[in-house]
Amino acid sequence: MSAELIVFGEFFRDLIFYRLPALPSMGKEVKTAHFTELPGGGVATTALIAARLGTPTAVVTRVGEDARQRRAWMRIEQSGICTVS
Repeated sequence: MSAELIVFGEFFRDLIFYRLPALPSMGKEVKTAHFTELPGGGVATTALIAARLGTPTAVVTRVGEDARQRRAWMRIEQSGICTVS
């Protein structure tokens, strides 16, 4: 793959809890069964949008071996973005 856009930056895993029964107040815990994880950080956001717009894209970042097995990183790889181990 020849990339037209190379994105450098930090990759994060955004952990999102949703459908909360109430907004938590300071010092209170609210539980929900609804949870997802998504690619986060500027590198993921920029690369995913560029790839969806049809721009051949590559990502330069550091991730640990455990991250490669996570759904958030797999989304990056499955989107057609070039990643190099």
